[in-house]
Amino acid sequence: MKKARVNGKVVAASPDAPEMGYCPDCGGRVKIRHRTNMDGAVTYFYRHMRGEGKTCPRRYRPTCINAGS
Repeated sequence: MKKARVNGKVVAASPDAPEMGYCPDCGGRVKIRHRTNMDGAVTYFYRHMRGEGKTCPRRYRPTCINAGS
């Protein structure tokens, strides 16, 4: 997810964003992560901690069953 709640404020994931926060939907703990795209650009995002927010809609990406048909 691109945003997390830190000290009562919603912050966007970025290189200088806080490392830990809380999910805006379920309140579970989240940690900032990053990935490097194929063009070398770095994307920052928050991810639920292990075991947190199992029923949160933001934890899993939606899957498209009819993709490519």
